[in-house]
Amino acid sequence: MLPIVAALVAFSAFDVSGETTKLTGGAYHTAIIKGDGTLWSWGYNRFGQLGDGTFDDKPAPVRIGADTDWAQVFPRVYHNLALKKDGSLWVWGKNNYGQLGTGRGEDITAPIMMGDDTDWAVIAPGYYHNAAIKKDGTLWMWGYNYYGQLGDGSRSLISPLVRVGPDADWAAAASGWGHTVAIKKDGSLWAWGDNAYGQLGNGTTAPARKPVRIGTDTDWAAAAAGWRHTVAI
Repeated sequence: MLPIVAALVAFSAFDVSGETTKLTGGAYHTAIIKGDGTLWSWGYNRFGQLGDGTFDDKPAPVRIGADTDWAQVFPRVYHNLALKKDGSLWVWGKNNYGQLGTGRGEDITAPIMMGDDTDWAVIAPGYYHNAAIKKDGTLWMWGYNYYGQLGDGSRSLISPLVRVGPDADWAAAASGWGHTVAIKKDGSLWAWGDNAYGQLGNGTTAPARKPVRIGTDTDWAAAAAGWRHTVAI
């Protein structure tokens, strides 16, 4: 199932002087992991989303901390998620809707580890909510939940980490504005959350607070969630 996972991670890889560099852009800032495992960022920093411990904008790349074991980074609108090589998950930036997984609170200006787990495999950040899949195939979500986009059956405005159902066969996920889509290891496509514009793809405009299967096909390879639409291959 590696092609599915690779299609959903939000970074571009290219060679620079023999090293692989991973570059990702958020709404107003950019983050990059160099081939030596160091993390750098620049741009708008009103909410501490650059991770350098300040709220000052940076017009040129600044190194984030001293660690050299960063594996993937995912900037979004005003917050960031990142994975280290040991499978730990790190967060920083704006936290008004609990998108950092700590519950609603103050913004965080430098990376902090979310929980104690080191078995995270796939990260799918949204605008104000996030999805993540562990190595055991379980799907977890946290953050803003007004539209039921966390998939736990509730509409709690803000939620800490919650598991989406009992299934342990999730392969990929993508988080949009108010909805989420995911693909299981059998190639089936699922969606939930806001559906006012038909973005769930189930032929209705009714919202869903738990995952609903989209059609009967089992050959979905990749999916991406936008502002209020979805695309899939």
